[in-house]
Amino acid sequence: MRLGVLDVGSNSVKLQVVDAAAGRAPLPVQAFKDQVRLSERGTSGGEIGHQAMNRLVSAISRAKDVADQQDVDELFAFATEAIRAAPNRELVCRRIASATGVDLHVCSGEEEARFGFLAARRWFGWSAGRLLYLELGGGSLQIAFGHGEEPDFAASVPLGVGELSRRFLRHKELDTTGVTQLGDYVRDGLDEIEERLRWEGSPASAVASGRTFKRLAGVAGAPADASEGVGAGRAIGRQALKKWLRRTTAAGDLNGDADGARSRHRFAGAVVADELMGALDIDRLHLCPWAVREGLMLRRGDDWSTRTAARDQRVVEDAKQTVGTSGREAGGKRQRGRGTSTA
Repeated sequence: MRLGVLDVGSNSVKLQVVDAAAGRAPLPVQAFKDQVRLSERGTSGGEIGHQAMNRLVSAISRAKDVADQQDVDELFAFATEAIRAAPNRELVCRRIASATGVDLHVCSGEEEARFGFLAARRWFGWSAGRLLYLELGGGSLQIAFGHGEEPDFAASVPLGVGELSRRFLRHKELDTTGVTQLGDYVRDGLDEIEERLRWEGSPASAVASGRTFKRLAGVAGAPADASEGVGAGRAIGRQALKKWLRRTTAAGDLNGDADGARSRHRFAGAVVADELMGALDIDRLHLCPWAVREGLMLRRGDDWSTRTAARDQRVVEDAKQTVGTSGREAGGKRQRGRGTSTA
């Protein structure tokens, strides 16, 4: 099955075309990426503005052309928090469908967590045991926990780095009051999740995916991600992360790189990771290269194979039934022939 998965995020539209089948990893065929910057809403109410909507429609149209060129059997387009949180999301989806013919599925936060968990389970395998999965985006934090391929618990918490940055880290200089308020806010937001996860039990493995956690691995001293294959072993150690947080807070300057927004997002993500790891007594978060998009690919590949197997089984059963019917009819004719001859 050739599958195209179109991921509509807050900053970009990303298409991944893969050959997918049950029991194997998706094999990449073609990739496409276009900037849309949906975070530039253009309205005080959080709606996706006219210009952002035009950028989105154009990007999806170009992505669809790439998918058509690759002869995909199925194109599945999904959106996450960027559109989920927009008050005018239904208008946006209608506009996309009308202009491009693409039906955009807006994932719930729980769906995101479940697809990400499936991707992590397939990446790390059964030897990972009880698995805790985390993914931190611009608008929300996805958490899932379980023993199998489907999590026993999945949730989404409004602790995304974009929203936290806008609320508590508005300037490049770190405000001590703002940092304290950020930590308090994150702890309050994690209260119910912490209680539920402690009830579920300690994870044997804690893993994280997404751009924010990759950046945190870098500041926490993990090796560069030149290789993301089995055994790459990138992880976020809590002690190293706490050390970086203390050093950055003491310096009081978030402009550690050319992109101030990136620095603010990274700092907010570090606070979320530190508070979460502390609440759950986790010393290390292992990075997973696969996330929601790969989880969707795996699920669609599984579903496709199941449908194909069911169809093939029906064909076999129909063929058996046809052969059986033909045999009975032929036998009946021979029997009638013998009766006539004897008479």
